[in-house]
Amino acid sequence: MKSKFLSFIKNWHLKYIITIWIFWMTILILVGAIMFGRIPVSGPIHSYYGIGEELSVWTNWDGNNYIVIAREGYNIESLYAFFPLLPILIKILVNILDISYPLAGVIVSRLALLGALFFLVKLVEKEWGKNIAYKTAWLMLIFPTAYFMMAVYTESLFLFTTLATWYFAREKNWWLAGFFGFFAPLTRLLGILMAPVLFWEYLSSKDWSFKKIRFGLFASITPVLGLISYAYFNYTRTGDFLHFLNVQKYWAEVHSRGGYHNPFGIIWNELVETIAKIPNEGIFIIGGADLWMTLFAVGILIWITIKRTLRPPYLIWSWGLLMIPIISGSLVSMPRYVLGFFPMYIVLAIWCAKSKLFEQFYTFTSILLFAAFYIMFLFQVWLA
Repeated sequence: MKSKFLSFIKNWHLKYIITIWIFWMTILILVGAIMFGRIPVSGPIHSYYGIGEELSVWTNWDGNNYIVIAREGYNIESLYAFFPLLPILIKILVNILDISYPLAGVIVSRLALLGALFFLVKLVEKEWGKNIAYKTAWLMLIFPTAYFMMAVYTESLFLFTTLATWYFAREKNWWLAGFFGFFAPLTRLLGILMAPVLFWEYLSSKDWSFKKIRFGLFASITPVLGLISYAYFNYTRTGDFLHFLNVQKYWAEVHSRGGYHNPFGIIWNELVETIAKIPNEGIFIIGGADLWMTLFAVGILIWITIKRTLRPPYLIWSWGLLMIPIISGSLVSMPRYVLGFFPMYIVLAIWCAKSKLFEQFYTFTSILLFAAFYIMFLFQVWLA
């Protein structure tokens, strides 16, 4: 029994993953504690949502919406744009442990991050080895906006559900792949992109022979079923199956956008406008995180596509993940959305393994930006 347990720890790299997870959280909590006395945690944002000071810093901006849904349900029309899995898990934890909603949200997000790290390391190890897998996990944690994975946002839960789906698909465990695939679009709409991923993984495991298809193909349908279940919930409450999509018009107006746009056109326009501001704003133009984070992620994705560094399902999923949010006509929240683009961390890990100089430069730059953005987040400055 002891040898099996030790083998499990070694094979799943529990020691490394738990160590960096605890170290990362401890640093963030200590920095937050030092700054906490100067943070206006009871400002207008939290007063509006009826959230007290306890842990309210971790429910900034959209995080408040998930707390309200968990506490009161979808009692506001615009809230249907926020998918239900995170609020459901928060509600369950509140009922079981009798704790506050913000605390429950923080626990869910941080445990989901731990789970995401497990599956990320195992998935990457399968194709690139342990060294790249370890670097990938670490680079994800020091990405400039990675602190969102510790807050009451869907970033860590989305990574957990998608990475778990992907890992079990690669292991040809179609039951578990389908299980996690069902919950991916209940975390965020883009979880539906796991359907073509599962379809590709299943058929490739059968050498693309339709004669070999069995019930396991059903796994590729489960993300669709997950989205349908939320659509049906929308219908029972509003009479509109697609209310969660139609209500996006409200958020589009909030962010001064609307309709559907060419994503590359949006990126180009933002770049031109930003360059035009350089003479007046100088170095402070680096504050345009929406544009720079988008360019960074899209640049890596284009490189991956040209070099064929990753298998086709990674590319299909990555292009959809990055382009679909921009179609709405804005780069708003892209610094947060790119967190889910986990192939980016794999590529960066490969580059770091090849060049010590690049690893040192990237690590220093990323941590520096992380610190700046994290402090801004603590002070309720909108970033994503």
